[in-house]
Amino acid sequence: MGLLTKFFTNCANPQGRMGRVMLRFMNIGHAPLTNWGLGLVNFHDGWTMLDIGCGGGATLKRLVKRSNGAC
Repeated sequence: MGLLTKFFTNCANPQGRMGRVMLRFMNIGHAPLTNWGLGLVNFHDGWTMLDIGCGGGATLKRLVKRSNGAC
């Protein structure tokens, strides 16, 4: 399997060193759109939040900060 094939296959199920790199790229690449979208939401105490998407968990960390740690 070639390097590019391994890289793009890893998008669906990131694993190993290449998977960690993939997740880092996803977090960096998605950050501007995520920050924009979260900036449009008026968060309220007591909300239950769910992060459904791809990436390495950076959006979930942002949600935890905005919900005073109660996700």
